[in-house]
Amino acid sequence: MESFNFISNLNFWLSISIAYIIGSIPSAYLLIKKKLDKNITEIGSGNVGAMNSYEVSGSKLIGIMVFLLDFVKGMAAVQLSKYLGWGSFEIMLFTAVFVVLGHNYSAFLKFKGGRGLATAAGAILVINPFTLILWLLMWIIAYYII
Repeated sequence: MESFNFISNLNFWLSISIAYIIGSIPSAYLLIKKKLDKNITEIGSGNVGAMNSYEVSGSKLIGIMVFLLDFVKGMAAVQLSKYLGWGSFEIMLFTAVFVVLGHNYSAFLKFKGGRGLATAAGAILVINPFTLILWLLMWIIAYYII
């Protein structure tokens, strides 16, 4: 089995760079700014994610929209890597990590961001849907039973 050389692999560097940029798009910030003319980083928890968007806006629709946009960011980054033929398992995993890092530490928001749960869920769905099902099952058990 041939080892994967990350340092000299251009596809690897392109994939993680694109993933970070996609992840850095602050959907919650943009949506709250457009709908409410507020800076979400300065109100509520300061978190740029679906839960704070819902709490700040009081709108389930806005919270769901932010969740879906963040979820799609994760899916898009990994799917793009896969589609362009860079989709070795290692590259897809690193792409997932960097799209979440982009969401959590957005270059557009002075390296502030969200928790990355929706973005990670979208990325995991593309890599291995079964893992996402297990994650949701564990969350449901922890939240409702424990």
